Amino acid sequence: MEDSVERSKVDLKIEKFKKEVLTLLPGLDTSFLKYGTISGGLDRFFEVHFFIPPENRNLSNSPYSYNGKSVVHFSNILALNSILQEKSIRLYNLHNLNDPREFTFSSKIFGLNEVLINDAKDNIFLLSLCERGILADIKNEFNLWRLYGQNGKGVILVFSIFNNPLLWRDFHISKVFYGSNKRDVFKRLIDLINEFNKTKPTISVDFGKLIAFHKSRLFELEKEVRIIYDRRKKRAGSHSRTFYKDDKQVFPIIEPDLSKLLENKDKVQYLKMPLYTTESESYELEIPVLKIEQIIIGYNYIEEVPKLLKTISDLCKIKLGYIPTIKQTRLKNYYWDLNKNQLLTRTIKGS
Repeated sequence: MEDSVERSKVDLKIEKFKKEVLTLLPGLDTSFLKYGTISGGLDRFFEVHFFIPPENRNLSNSPYSYNGKSVVHFSNILALNSILQEKSIRLYNLHNLNDPREFTFSSKIFGLNEVLINDAKDNIFLLSLCERGILADIKNEFNLWRLYGQNGKGVILVFSIFNNPLLWRDFHISKVFYGSNKRDVFKRLIDLINEFNKTKPTISVDFGKLIAFHKSRLFELEKEVRIIYDRRKKRAGSHSRTFYKDDKQVFPIIEPDLSKLLENKDKVQYLKMPLYTTESESYELEIPVLKIEQIIIGYNYIEEVPKLLKTISDLCKIKLGYIPTIKQTRLKNYYWDLNKNQLLTRTIKGS
């Protein structure tokens, strides 16, 4: 009888907590709560823990869900060669962030200790992308070429999302939120938890992975979309999946990057995420698969353009089994001050 009364009190507190959480994070799946047990040999519901589950579908109705069908990625010619040769794209862990304070600053909201922060930096991997819409804004696109496209000597990869994100596990995709307003939601959440924890059962949360979707307002022009892979060793919930074929591990493949070592980033590692190819036998539904739809070379080329278009086309045919649309950005007209009569359109259509 005593346990029944205690359980009833716990259930009421949990429901009240869920309701309050949903006012802060509408659409979040609050069904994943687990109970602490065993006190003096009896089951006692003395602690409740809430975490973001590994299945991406549990964020599908929340703010941390991206419903776009395609994304763009700024890169350089050498990286493009590696992407095509390896038939995969790399997600780097948080030690590779341009702003090293980014995760540490946000994680302070939750009072994460150094062990948990380092675990996240080691084992949360992310791929930085942009919304497709940035290609419709010439000035914004030009700024991003200068920041991330080698001042027009790089490339843009336009990806479609080939498989269903609702089936992904350990991977999440979301727009990035900028500024303190969104982060203040977490501050209010912590205040809410502190208020609830004045009585038993206490409540704790693990929202660590969501912090990776927040940045300073200074970066707002990027309109960034991130794919993150959560392989933290100290995370709440079930452990990350590992896939094998013929007794050999095929995913995840996590490796160090020698080039980063030379930049004194010795803790940087990357995860290989597969690209769509026509020759692939099958894909694990739980792992994101991106398909290259377009390759756009930078504006800072003139004589090299025909050779670049031909070489990239040949490499795509060999490695991917198909040729995406390959062209030069329209910004070349503005950068070189060319008009239509001076410039021949150079584009290879996908086949």
